[in-house]
Amino acid sequence: MSVTIILTLGIGIVGSLVISYFCKKPIRKLALAIRSNKTTDKLRLRETGILEIDQMSEALEDLSDRLLQEQRNLQYERDHDFLTDLYNRRAFWKKNPRAFWRKRRRKCYRCLYHDGPG
Repeated sequence: MSVTIILTLGIGIVGSLVISYFCKKPIRKLALAIRSNKTTDKLRLRETGILEIDQMSEALEDLSDRLLQEQRNLQYERDHDFLTDLYNRRAFWKKNPRAFWRKRRRKCYRCLYHDGPG
């Protein structure tokens, strides 16, 4: 009885060491691919052939896509007026900082900006 318990424990320990050795390389590649990805790019990970790691990779890609879409939505809402769908004041001046500046005479022109209802 004790021999079977020791044998079972030995097989379990050796099996877990073998599995961890073979899974270590794909997990390291996955972590490296995630770290090297820019925050503005979609996350695309290669298949490893190990079901659990591939499922985790798909979940991370999906999460990355949703986060990028939300980031784009927030940037759009930040830069556009809700009613007119035009650039708001902040985005207008950010996109056109020298729109009314003449280079030759260095005179500044003014723009009438109406920010009110109707």
